[in-house]
Amino acid sequence: MNLPIFTNAEECKDCYKCVRECPVKAIKVENSKTSIMKENCILCAKCVQLCKNGAKTYKNDVARVFDLLNSGKKVIASLDPTFIGELTNYSVNQFISILKQLGFYQISETAIGADFLSSQINLEIQNSSDNLIISSDCPVCVSYIHKYFPEYKKYISNLCSPMLAHARFLKQYYGEEIQVVYIGPCVAKKIEAEFNNEVFAVLTFEEIKQMIIENKIEENFCEPQESFEFVPFNSASGSNFSYQGGIIDSLNLYNQKSDCTKISVSGIKNIANALKKLKPENLTQKFFLEVHSCNGGCVNGRVVLNKTSTLEKLAKIKEFSLSRKKTFDDELKYLPDCKKNIPEMSSQQEIFYKDEQIKQALESIGKFTSKDYLNCNGCGYSTCKNFAIGLITGRTEKEMCLSYIRTLALQKANSLIHAIPSGVVIVNKDLKILECNENFAKLYGSNLVDEYKKNGLKNSDLTQIVKNHNLFSILLSSEDTEFIDREVHEDNKIFHFRIFYIENKNIIAAVIEDITAPGIRKNRIITQAQKVIDKNLEVVQKIAFLLGENAAETEAMLNSIIESYGN
Repeated sequence: MNLPIFTNAEECKDCYKCVRECPVKAIKVENSKTSIMKENCILCAKCVQLCKNGAKTYKNDVARVFDLLNSGKKVIASLDPTFIGELTNYSVNQFISILKQLGFYQISETAIGADFLSSQINLEIQNSSDNLIISSDCPVCVSYIHKYFPEYKKYISNLCSPMLAHARFLKQYYGEEIQVVYIGPCVAKKIEAEFNNEVFAVLTFEEIKQMIIENKIEENFCEPQESFEFVPFNSASGSNFSYQGGIIDSLNLYNQKSDCTKISVSGIKNIANALKKLKPENLTQKFFLEVHSCNGGCVNGRVVLNKTSTLEKLAKIKEFSLSRKKTFDDELKYLPDCKKNIPEMSSQQEIFYKDEQIKQALESIGKFTSKDYLNCNGCGYSTCKNFAIGLITGRTEKEMCLSYIRTLALQKANSLIHAIPSGVVIVNKDLKILECNENFAKLYGSNLVDEYKKNGLKNSDLTQIVKNHNLFSILLSSEDTEFIDREVHEDNKIFHFRIFYIENKNIIAAVIEDITAPGIRKNRIITQAQKVIDKNLEVVQKIAFLLGENAAETEAMLNSIIESYGN
């Protein structure tokens, strides 16, 4: 199966946000462009959430669902309970009306499937021979455990997700010919639907918004004349599954006498820490671990539209759940098959590399001793060693290391400064020298050259070296001047100063030439002669019919001057 998350390479701006934030380092960098490694990805969609350039995106099913709605088939929307937190502009009745306007036959609550699972999870806890049971409703967590904690996959509940339980119920209740489209906040559900034929397609709230806009429903919205209800009935407490701790709340409502210890954890990093510390063999009683990949639960899904506080959305969902005033017993007579069905996922085995391999990789980015190991996490890896392993495996590039890039940039800048035949000096706003080349020192005498060779003149006072230091002050004090280009007399010499900003009002640089020096005079004569040639040729192109022969003679004469002077 293809991943529902992919990269638009043209939009990738090598910011490496996805690399830094991916909890399982499933992002590969090649030629400064990122791509997702299918075998490592857990479909958490963190990269999609972070990427503001649209380089990381997901499979859009809008066109496919429109085709289905226009086919004449009866399509029922399975509406995730997080929709309550998403309704900022509509009431429940209005939103159901809008979905019907889009072409959905009926709208039903995914929370009904969660109600079924509440009863089954309790039974599973009671009948399990293991003391540890991990919730299975989050496909990201299931994938994460299979790939990165395979020793714990046997403890994952054997039950399916609320989406699948609900879809199976709807087909059981209305007939197999109906089609189910799930609407929710999770991209990972797309691959879950692809693997199971109970759900035709998965739409995120972003995609529903797109459908509403394309159909201009908001522009032409009218208050519905009738009251719409969910079919075939309301859920009981299944809406609780949408927030961290909600599954436990629902289980406790169903069986208040359970002696099982129940803990809820959300966020991949927190789940990793919990599993590392949890020792199933040491448990002396039943332990239920509720896991959500998104911090706070599904209410904070990666592609939710409502970015308000978790507490605000939680309050709305709990209020909605309490308003149902139903018991589980009303629904259990419709209990569908709740056994899970998930694709095979291979675990990611940790590969160990020789110390020499890692050492060579570290040295390639200028890290030769432990003092060079900054472990700054700027590259997205927690340690320099892990980044080095990324280099070995081809997941990363040297340019992702900020300290390496900085060092490389400084080396290139210094090489350029010292290669320039003119004098170059860089000073701060206090006119203290930050950097200069030897040619700058040569302009101001042999004594200064000796001093340069000792300490590079760093932190030296420019005012004690350059008589015309006022030019630097003029630039620093001016509001409008961006650079100064001037020739000044100094000790029987003529210096050409070109002074400009590197960092506005803080750091300025100057390129200084002694234009009275023989070499400079020679170069200037050559340059000026070339300018005459270029100008003359420009004129010739305009009035060639008048001056063609004379122009050719002039060009030949100027070229001979340049050649003779060059020799």
